[in-house]
Amino acid sequence: MRKLLCILIFLIPLLGKGQYIFQNLQGEDGLSAKQVRCLHKDPDGFLWIGTVNGLNRYDGAVVKKYVNNLARKELVVNDIYADTTESDLMVATTIGIYIFNKDTGKFSVDKRFAPVKNQSVLSIRKDGLGKIWVITTNEIYVLHGGELMRGLRYIPELKMIEDQRFIVSAFIWDEADGGFWIGGTKTYFLDCRNRAVYDQYKNPKKLPLLELTKVYAITLDKQGNVWYGSNATKTLYFWNRKTNKVEQYNDFDGIKLTDGCNFLFVDSKERLWISTWLFAAFIKEPGKPIKKIPYSQEETYSIGYGHFNSALEDENGDVWLGTINGVSKNLNNSLFVAIHKLPSFKFIHHTGFAHINHIQVDGQHVMACKEDGIVYYDLSARTYKRFFVTQNEDLIRNRFVMSVKVKDGTWWFAGHDGIYHLTSPDKDIKKFTGYTPRGTATYASFVFQDQTGKIWFQIDDDAIYRYNPDSQRVDRFDGKDESLGKFRYQYAQSYLQLRNGDILFAMEGEGFVRFDIRTEKFTKITVTNPNSFYVNKPIEDPKGNIWATVFGRGLIKFSPKGTLLDSINTGNGLISDQINNIDIDANGNIWTVDGEGLQMVNPVLKTANKIKLDMGKTLQDYWNFVVFHKGLLYAVMLDHLVILAPSRFGDIRVSDPPVLSGISSFGRELGNYRNQQEIELEPDNAFLTFQYASRRHRDIPSLQYSYQLENIDKDWIYAGRSLSISYSNLLPGRYTFKVRSTDGKGRWMRSFTKLGIVILPHWWQTWWFYLLIAIQTTIFSSIIYNAYLRRVRKAKIDKTISYFMNSAYGENSVSEICWDIARNCMGQLNFEDCVVYLLDRNSDKLVQKAAYGSKNLTGHEIHNPIEISVGEGIVGTVAQTGKPLIIADTSKDPRYIMDDEQRFSELAVPIMYEGKVLGVIDSEHSKKDFFRERHLNTMVTIAAISATKIAEALALQMARENQIQVLQLNKMLAESQLIALRAQMNPHFVFNCLNSILECIVTGKISEGADYLNKFAKLFRLILNNSGENLIAIEEEISVLRLYLELELMRFGNGFTFKIECDDQLLDNEILVPSMLFQPYVENALWHGLMHKSDNRHLTISFTILDDSRMQCAIEDNGIGRKKSMELKKSANSIKKHVSKGLMISQQRLELIRRQGEHAEVKIIDKYDDAGEALGTLVQIELSTSLDD
Repeated sequence: MRKLLCILIFLIPLLGKGQYIFQNLQGEDGLSAKQVRCLHKDPDGFLWIGTVNGLNRYDGAVVKKYVNNLARKELVVNDIYADTTESDLMVATTIGIYIFNKDTGKFSVDKRFAPVKNQSVLSIRKDGLGKIWVITTNEIYVLHGGELMRGLRYIPELKMIEDQRFIVSAFIWDEADGGFWIGGTKTYFLDCRNRAVYDQYKNPKKLPLLELTKVYAITLDKQGNVWYGSNATKTLYFWNRKTNKVEQYNDFDGIKLTDGCNFLFVDSKERLWISTWLFAAFIKEPGKPIKKIPYSQEETYSIGYGHFNSALEDENGDVWLGTINGVSKNLNNSLFVAIHKLPSFKFIHHTGFAHINHIQVDGQHVMACKEDGIVYYDLSARTYKRFFVTQNEDLIRNRFVMSVKVKDGTWWFAGHDGIYHLTSPDKDIKKFTGYTPRGTATYASFVFQDQTGKIWFQIDDDAIYRYNPDSQRVDRFDGKDESLGKFRYQYAQSYLQLRNGDILFAMEGEGFVRFDIRTEKFTKITVTNPNSFYVNKPIEDPKGNIWATVFGRGLIKFSPKGTLLDSINTGNGLISDQINNIDIDANGNIWTVDGEGLQMVNPVLKTANKIKLDMGKTLQDYWNFVVFHKGLLYAVMLDHLVILAPSRFGDIRVSDPPVLSGISSFGRELGNYRNQQEIELEPDNAFLTFQYASRRHRDIPSLQYSYQLENIDKDWIYAGRSLSISYSNLLPGRYTFKVRSTDGKGRWMRSFTKLGIVILPHWWQTWWFYLLIAIQTTIFSSIIYNAYLRRVRKAKIDKTISYFMNSAYGENSVSEICWDIARNCMGQLNFEDCVVYLLDRNSDKLVQKAAYGSKNLTGHEIHNPIEISVGEGIVGTVAQTGKPLIIADTSKDPRYIMDDEQRFSELAVPIMYEGKVLGVIDSEHSKKDFFRERHLNTMVTIAAISATKIAEALALQMARENQIQVLQLNKMLAESQLIALRAQMNPHFVFNCLNSILECIVTGKISEGADYLNKFAKLFRLILNNSGENLIAIEEEISVLRLYLELELMRFGNGFTFKIECDDQLLDNEILVPSMLFQPYVENALWHGLMHKSDNRHLTISFTILDDSRMQCAIEDNGIGRKKSMELKKSANSIKKHVSKGLMISQQRLELIRRQGEHAEVKIIDKYDDAGEALGTLVQIELSTSLDD
């Protein structure tokens, strides 16, 4: 039997037909009182708020309350006016006018305003002629010539309104007529240009306002048309100045006025804001009827109260209203479009409300699936229809979690009791019975329609179903049918229809299961960690990648094949990893909702901005669902539907950097920083707190700050939404504080606010104090330092003496000992130089053996040693007497001998051994009287220690000299043998050359023979010059080889080519080689290698460096090779065999070089190609590079 389901239809007023969302500042925000009397916006962007209990300042984030420093503590502020100076405000109060200084935060008395002392001043206004007018409850004043005078002195006709009582909102400047409209019990026009006053009796222009009484609210629009309200007629009027017609309004959104208006204001959009004595506020947009501005005590986003006394519009088009319950701001370009609270009914939980699980936008309607049923809600009329399953029993059956409107207009619903459908909102819902679940399961977790028009739904713990409305066929998919693609069916937490029509099902334990809409087959897409893959909602981004809300893991990005690409979680920006729902906007931003809030996530930059909405609830910021529809974001917070315009997210313009709203030191407010580039602070202000705020702080929930204190912070410091920063222990010096914010699109602004800070030093931190301390420290340090130097000098002397006592020398030569004395005496004793002389017994002269300092700059080498006769000069005197000398001023001592330059003090100490003078240690210094007794004692000690070592070294040196003489005799013997060998080689070479010349003469080659003879002469001359030399420069040897080859080249008619190469390093270092050592090898290569070859005969001679101690001469030919040459010699029996002694002689010379302990080696290498054919011969002769005569 079909069960009849009920439909409930209700009309709910909620917030009325229109909605205006406000930001509110009230007592809990810091206001000194809830009743606001006036508002003023200064050039710095601060909003100044006058209340019945004082003055307040709002910087866009924080309200600052100023303490009244006047004798009378209670201060009702009626009006605020700024005129000449940016730092002062004129404050109209119930006890007169006071000047408030914004830098010091103090009120002061101005003698100019003495006439209104103790009077209730209502308004301060400036006319178009530059004069300031002041109106009290019953008098009008004008500031003229620096004096505040009664208005009737300036305009006598003001006498007619002496007894008039005025109110704040009825003193309005009219630029068109050049005067003020003055309301009250009677209405007047004060003509400032003509100094006249008009009323209902004197009304030459027939102005309609003057005909009315009890006009307590007046305002003008941009065209100069006048709106005004009369309490006498309880009517709102509009006077069109151009047509001179008056329109009347008595019906305010269906409300008949029983009282008049108390305040009127027209904004730049020509909207009229109306405050009435009904304590209800209204608004009239151009061309539209008057609408009531909703007020609710429960909704913090409604107007503070429906009665306001002041209004202004800022440069951003935002409207500020000063109500009797705080300040209300209506944002010109608010992110929030509307907020709807849906009705709740009895259900299984006792929470007082039933939250929304899912919404589907349908034009101006929303189909909401709730815990207590289904609500079809009219967003415009704010009416609804409710659909439910039962009222009296088993209320959980009323839970619905999803809806979809299919192509034929039918609605389908998934819920605890299964699948329902609705053909029209004015019908009833019916349960769909076209399927039979297996088991007792009834809960349907989702329902949707695919691109082919088929309807899909899931029955938990059973299967996924598909219904074809055309054929009314129902298909069941549990993953067991292999023909459809086998998979292990698990509860599918969510689904996603891809743009190509395919469907993804997210199943914990499996991953994604994909249904191909064309092949109608399922395939599994494996993901990482499938057992923790609980997905509340997946979406497809513009690039075809999948973003999924994996419970406990945040946002996970997958490729279409299931590859993990990226993730965003609480570790990099999210406020929660347990996301309930997501959707993506046109810009690719992902919007997330969860139990911690609503966030906009940029998946590229990985930034998350929380959208905060304070609705004044104890339980709020708990979001269930989010969906985009036609550019608007529909987000569900419990039982509220919030509609946002994400396109406006970046449209709220941040035109200026944050303002510095306060600087304090140890909690004490510092003033005098406004409009200053730099401020000076006393040294006690080492703990500073900077307060700052953007005027858009509350308008843009994602707005962020960063700051930097130059000389402290190396870079900008991210501050989030923090509005203050403190620095402690700041040292005296110069600093610059900078602060900036992001713009409406989350980008850091280029402009920033900066303020220079100079912290002055304490007296003990001043330069003169430091100078005094420096002088005292210098004196004390000098005493300490001198004592220290004495200890250091003694330690150095002890160390030096110890060194000489324990020193050991490798060669133990006299030279090594002398150089050691000179080096260490100068280095250890801080001498400018030190010279060691030894006595030559043969010449009886002191010979310079070692010198360190300016006298010798080349190291361990004396080029021209100085020789001094015994008894000559200071050094000679010491050697003669055997006694040391200290000369304090050499310029006064005739014995002083100047060598390289004049030095003014000298110390000379004899080196004595067994009573005999071995030498003298001498040191000179450029300063007079440099040497002291300590130097003398030290040098005498060193000389005594060194004397024994020098004597031992001299004895050893004599023994070595005897040994060297024996070696030289052996060398001379070897050289004599070498000369004999060279004498055998030279005639052989000369014989060959003469034969070549003779051949040229015999064959008639006279010119060629002359050239040949010339070159032979040069070669013979070189050979004769070198014949007496054992070794010659390699360059000379190359010249001999080149002349020889040129002679042979002429002989053979240019029948071969040759090249001689030599490393530059061999030439630069002037390496010596044995004379005529290489010529026999060259001759052998030419005669036996090349001459038997028919063509392309070439010879290369190269001299190269092998390493620091070896060189090589390589002689390479491309001839017939040694083997072939030997064969030719054997076959030529008719020819007399030539016995060449050149190679044998060269080998003997090399052997002699080896016998002298030098390196000498020859290698002969036969060259062959891959086929075994001879390519020539390579001779490598290696010699030591250190050969020396």
